[in-house]
Amino acid sequence: GFECLEREDDLGGIFNFGKPNSTIYKSTHLLSSKKTSEFPDFPMPREYPPCPHHSLVLDYFRSYAQHFQLYDHIRFNTSVERLEPQASGWRVRLGNGRERHYAGVIIANGHHWDPLYPDFPGRFDGRALHAKEYKSPEMFAGKRVLVVGAGNTACDIISDAVPGASRVFLSMRRPVHFLPKYTFGKPGDVTMRLMSRLGVPLWMQRILAHLGARVVNGDPREVGLPVPDHRVFDANVTVSSLVPFHVRQGDVTVKPNVESLSGSEVRFVDGTVEQVDVLVYATGYKVSFPFIDLAELNGDGHAPNLYLKEFHPVRDDLAVVGLFQSATGGHWPLMHFQAQVLARFLAARDAGLDLAWFQQLKQRPSPDLRGGFARLESERHRLTVEPVRFQRQLERLINEFERRYDLPVATPISMPDALGRRAA
Repeated sequence: GFECLEREDDLGGIFNFGKPNSTIYKSTHLLSSKKTSEFPDFPMPREYPPCPHHSLVLDYFRSYAQHFQLYDHIRFNTSVERLEPQASGWRVRLGNGRERHYAGVIIANGHHWDPLYPDFPGRFDGRALHAKEYKSPEMFAGKRVLVVGAGNTACDIISDAVPGASRVFLSMRRPVHFLPKYTFGKPGDVTMRLMSRLGVPLWMQRILAHLGARVVNGDPREVGLPVPDHRVFDANVTVSSLVPFHVRQGDVTVKPNVESLSGSEVRFVDGTVEQVDVLVYATGYKVSFPFIDLAELNGDGHAPNLYLKEFHPVRDDLAVVGLFQSATGGHWPLMHFQAQVLARFLAARDAGLDLAWFQQLKQRPSPDLRGGFARLESERHRLTVEPVRFQRQLERLINEFERRYDLPVATPISMPDALGRRAA
C-alpha cells in the first residue's frame, strides 16, 4: 500500500490559490498549453481554453484525484519535518512530532516554493516582496513599481502592474529572448513540441523561433529592449508578447541590473537612479529539501544528482519525481512517465525479480537530457530537460520493463477527460 503526506488541507499544491504556500497570483494562466500539460491518461476538458486559468487547473487536479480514487490515500494537514534512513526503510518525523516508518519514500515537493533573493547592497524603505507573495494588482495603484527579473513570472506581474501603477520599471540582469505565447493563433509550445518530434534540428528551430519573435514582437532595438548576447534556447526563454508591447508603448521602462538600494532610491549599474515605491523580486526559487540531508539524495551541495532526475544510484527505496524544468513547457506529462517507470521498478522489486540491469543502469551518469537547450552555465539550467528527448528516455525504460517482466501497473493511454468524455 501507499499513502501521500500533504501539508495543506487540500490538493493542488501551488495551484491552490489563496493557500499559505501557493505561489500563484490571481491572473495566473498556464504558460504551456493544455495539450502539452495534460496527463496522458486523463485529458483536460475540450471546453478548456488553450492555456487555462489556475482555477480550471485546480478543478482538473481534483477531477484527476477523484477519477483515480486518490483522496483515500492522501493524509491532509500532515507535514514532514524529517526523513532519516534506517537499516531498512525510512523513519519519518511529522509536523505533529509523531514518527512513522516507511519501506520507501518518493519525494514530490516541487521546486517553486523557496524564494531566491538577489543580494543588493543597501536598504530599501518602500514595500519589497518576492513574487511568491504577490497575489493581485491593487497594491500597485498609483505607485512607482520596479520588477526585478525577466522571466515569465516577471512578465505577468509587469502586465498586471501597468494599468494602475504610475510608473513601471523592469530591471534585467541579462537580456532575454521574448518569444510570443501564440503564433498564428496557436500556442507556441505545441509547435515546438511538434518540431522536436519530427526531428527538426535545433539550429532550424532557433531560426524559426527567432523569426516568429520578430514578426510578433518586433526588433528588440526598435521596441526598446536590450539585445540578448546569446542565441535563442541557449538560456531559458521568456514567453511574452505583452511586455514587448508595453515597452514599445512606453508603459514600461527597461533598466539594467540593480547596483544598490538607498531608502526609496534604486541605483542601476548604468548610473541612473529611480524613485521606487514597490520593489518586486521575480528572481526565481531555490531547490530546497529542508526535511532531508542533501547527501542522502546524492547531492553535490546545490541539487540532487539522480539518474533521469529521479533514481538514487544506490538506494532502491528513495526516488524524486518532478525535479526538472521543461525547456518548452509541459511538465506534468513528464512526471506521469517518471511515475510509470517508478511504478514498474517498485512492482518488480516487490515481486523479487532480478533488477541487476536497472540497478547498474541508475549508477551511471544520466544521458544528455537538454538536447542543446540551456547551454549557458547557470545553476537553474541544471534542471532543464528537452521534453521530447526526456519522454523518449522514460518510454524506453517503460518498454524495457514490459519486455522483461509481466507487470500490469500502467493506466491506459486513452482515458475519459475530466468531464467523463473520451478525448477528441
